Amino acid sequence: VNPKGSEGYLRRAIANGKVSLFKGVFNSIGLVKKVRADCLKAIALDPKNDVAYYVLARALQEVAKKPKFFRGVLGLGWASREEAQKLFEKAISLNPTFIMFNLDYARLLVQMKKYDKAIEILKKIPSFPRQDEDDPQYRKEAAALLKKIEKK
Repeated sequence: VNPKGSEGYLRRAIANGKVSLFKGVFNSIGLVKKVRADCLKAIALDPKNDVAYYVLARALQEVAKKPKFFRGVLGLGWASREEAQKLFEKAISLNPTFIMFNLDYARLLVQMKKYDKAIEILKKIPSFPRQDEDDPQYRKEAAALLKKIEKK
């Protein structure tokens, strides 16, 4: 893999993202900023890199869990659920039936209290083809989330 290519930047973003999730997003602010920078470089080099949009969306989703004031003080004011939503939508437009993208997008919508849209997405997941070894687990998680929010 070319480290200066879209895939190289994406792989580094994924690795740094995993470390920052393990340490806690706010204990690894520098890594979060690197994830963002690497995803943006990957997207600039390959605007159809669906996984880069997804990884950036997930990073924003995690950072946006903290109040805006704290994000701003830490130099993470660029992270918002609304921006994460746009990025999830872009990733899904490039790979519409990828279960992980749709499940995490539905989770974001639940955080935003957009239950009807989340339910709509979760109901589609059982019809999606298996593309990843973890899809059976993601299907179970989607079904559980759907059951939890259907009455809201």
